[in-house]
Amino acid sequence: MPKEVLELIRRRNADRRKSHAFRALLARECEVNHWAHWRLEGTLREIHEDEERGVKAEYVATELPGGEALWRRTRPNGEYSRGGLPEARTDLMSKLMVDVATLDKKLFAPLEAAYDSLITMRHIRASLIRFVSSEDEEDQMHLQGFPEYELSELEGVKEDLDRLYRECIGRTLGSSDMRVRG
Repeated sequence: MPKEVLELIRRRNADRRKSHAFRALLARECEVNHWAHWRLEGTLREIHEDEERGVKAEYVATELPGGEALWRRTRPNGEYSRGGLPEARTDLMSKLMVDVATLDKKLFAPLEAAYDSLITMRHIRASLIRFVSSEDEEDQMHLQGFPEYELSELEGVKEDLDRLYRECIGRTLGSSDMRVRG
């Protein structure tokens, strides 16, 4: 067998292994971002439901070093809920984008859409934290109506994560596919 043919076979096998690795890594990122999405959606849903019921709950968002944020909701009767409000992760997707574009064209379109959606999700989270943490009345006014609009925006984020996950491993994201800090 000519040397060139052997080299072509070797390169093709290497590209297949890389593609498989990209898909495995991106599936994990979808799982971690699914968790972040679920937490942000739940938080916005709580605020929206409080607003619809006329509940005057107090919301506190505390940003910690490293990008993590803690969320606390306290109702007038003293009941409270709290939890983390993780940031959407985009670093790995950003790093892999050029390689995926050249190696696996079928994977690139859903990767690009998921990446763009996660940027939107980061903006929603940052806006929520700003509106809750600010002492500016205008920022606090933005909190009214914000959850309802952003919940509809988050639906598109979930769809794009699902599409990428399906392309990576052949099934949709479910509640059992959430990874807390992968």
